Amino acid sequence: MARPRLGYHASLDGFRGIAVALVVLFHFGVPGAQGGFIGVDLFFVLSGFLITRILLDEWDRRGTLRLRTFYARRALRLLPALGLVLLVCAPFVSLQWWLATLSYVGNWFLALHVLPVSPISHTWSLAIEEQFYLIWPLLLLGLLRAGLSRTAIGRVALALAAASCLQKILLCIDHDLGTWMRIYFATDTRADALLIGCAAAALFENGLRVSNPVRHAVFVLAVCGIGYFVATARINDLNLFRYGGLTLLAAFTAVVIVHLVTDPWPSVERVLSQRWLVGLGRISYGVYLWHHVIMFIDLPIDNAALLLAARIALTLAASVLSYIVVERRALALKPRLAPSS
Repeated sequence: MARPRLGYHASLDGFRGIAVALVVLFHFGVPGAQGGFIGVDLFFVLSGFLITRILLDEWDRRGTLRLRTFYARRALRLLPALGLVLLVCAPFVSLQWWLATLSYVGNWFLALHVLPVSPISHTWSLAIEEQFYLIWPLLLLGLLRAGLSRTAIGRVALALAAASCLQKILLCIDHDLGTWMRIYFATDTRADALLIGCAAAALFENGLRVSNPVRHAVFVLAVCGIGYFVATARINDLNLFRYGGLTLLAAFTAVVIVHLVTDPWPSVERVLSQRWLVGLGRISYGVYLWHHVIMFIDLPIDNAALLLAARIALTLAASVLSYIVVERRALALKPRLAPSS
């Protein structure tokens, strides 16, 4: 019996919109969003889930994974918009940062204090995702060829996530700033969120074969997860790292995602499927790329509210322009460059 494919869920785009909004509000210093950095972890879990579903769906259809095609499609999705940002920022950032960003290793330069913060230093999270894109498909292909079941693959991903969380906690024994930088920016200590997303994708089989008791449990945990998001988004607390709070956040995020693709509560789906929020999710890559650059622009505005409004307006304008002129055109080339069937 053929396994069902995930398909499109507008609520996931809405969820992505909330994640990027949290990060933007955090960087722009909006009161009440002091913990908005958690938006990055929401992105990581969602990326792990969606990429794993894409790969598993292809394995079900073809009995193999076309890794060259996968990498080509990822490059077509990510590089054009990033290249535009690097071109605009070239006169204002060092060559080292430019090269570190383009080669997707900037997170380690920050973790090891090699480079200072710059208008493009926020690409550290993109570096972690790209490193994940490079390694996880190879590992997944090996596990599938070895004949492991989806449950076993999910357990492998959870074991790796647990190892990442343990590494984070052990490093937290040392409290100096250098250690915190190492924990916050390094791949091994932030991989747990991506891997939890991978585990959710493997364990729940698109959510379409989950029994009713499990669906009810997922719903209850999803409600708890939403409450946890609200609480953590309002605080800036390093204890989230010290005691595994971000790993718990990732687990709740995975539950919410599974809830959204299985049997979502109508009011939750309705909120996350609002047109403006879905639209924000679709341009979230550009929003993430441009908001940090704009944050470094010294705008001649003294009023805090007007400054925030101007930064948000400039971010949205740059993101929409990037999406229309660069990203959408690049995505249109996907079927020609690397057909999906």
